[in-house]
Amino acid sequence: MQGANIRIIDVDANMIEMLDLEGVLCFRCPLLNEYHVQPESLFPFIEDEKSGIKAAVNKNKILGYAVFGRPEMFPNLNRLPFPTREDALLIAALYATPEARKGNVDVDLLVAVMDFAGENDFEVVQAVCRSEVNLEPEGRTRVFRAAGFTVSEPVEGLCFAETTVKAWDGAEKGHEGNEVN
Repeated sequence: MQGANIRIIDVDANMIEMLDLEGVLCFRCPLLNEYHVQPESLFPFIEDEKSGIKAAVNKNKILGYAVFGRPEMFPNLNRLPFPTREDALLIAALYATPEARKGNVDVDLLVAVMDFAGENDFEVVQAVCRSEVNLEPEGRTRVFRAAGFTVSEPVEGLCFAETTVKAWDGAEKGHEGNEVN
């Protein structure tokens, strides 16, 4: 997977259907309260200018995606065992196929989300991720820690990660070719 011609693109309504058809749309998101997220529930993220979905593609094959948005986009935010900030960009999903993780596709997606946060005047980025590393999709806590996020101890099977855009920009993350997970 390393050295592959991977592009990070913005997902539109047609692409959401592809995520589902290819079986990649498999995350269990406590923020959306769905075991298998349905494509329709993601449409608000592509329609909101301060939210979005990014996908990593290689030769028209989807290798991973990130779902992120303003906290009010998530219907179950109040069920989280963590405090969230109203002014933060919240990452609900950061997923890469097992093969793509070897090429750090999840890191590339995180970089794209952090770029989005900076371009859209967010100061804080928070993320919810599953703490179980032996389940599929595995928890992304290692990716967030390696990227400089502060990651909480697990609560109810979840971890909470946070950083600021300023800290991210100041760290000059050289992600290409570095193994982070």
